[in-house]
Amino acid sequence: MQKLILAVALAVMAHSAQAQVAEAPQAKSSYLGLGLTSLSGYYTGPNESADDIAFAPTALGSLGLSPAVAVRGSVAYRRNRVDRDESSATQRFVQHQTTNNVVVPVLLQVTLNPAASRFHAALIGGLTFWHINQQGQQTYYYYYPSQPATAVPQNLDQQRLDTFLTGGLNASYQLTPQWVALADLTINGRIGGEKKMYYEYLPSAGLMIGAGYKFGQSQVAPRAAANR
Repeated sequence: MQKLILAVALAVMAHSAQAQVAEAPQAKSSYLGLGLTSLSGYYTGPNESADDIAFAPTALGSLGLSPAVAVRGSVAYRRNRVDRDESSATQRFVQHQTTNNVVVPVLLQVTLNPAASRFHAALIGGLTFWHINQQGQQTYYYYYPSQPATAVPQNLDQQRLDTFLTGGLNASYQLTPQWVALADLTINGRIGGEKKMYYEYLPSAGLMIGAGYKFGQSQVAPRAAANR
């Protein structure tokens, strides 16, 4: 009887230890992936707004420091082309402009539910760097009674690097042991630089969606192994 009781106790202890191992969160894996980035509502100066970035191709990555903390980074690139030809009774405005945008956020991510097997919610915060290169030409044509039209051309060649303080939310879902889908929703406030109009103080909104391939052991793998 004592041997039977001992055997049952050992079996219960082994099952409990196995369950604890299966439910323990694993170290957050690092991943590399691809996505799309959109930014809107950003002004570069008085009465001059940079074109919004919509669905810019993005390379992204994450380095897990612990089950709850990771360092995030990405690089998004978008080329915008603007062709304008606007006329009134007294003048005409013609513009041909190309804008190359490179956006690089460097973020710290803190997961709120690291023990969950598939869906995770997290807070993100850090800095976002936006490099803007504008090139092109714009011309004003002025019309005066009984006089030939006057043309005032202007070449556009501007480069700038702006820094934003970024904060927001992240949601991710473990599709398979190796693949994760994720989405960021952020608010970005420009820091530094001269601001002359009230709308230059307004933050811009950001959205990033993507998928990443995880390197290392996934959280869902030990649970599946324990059930075999």
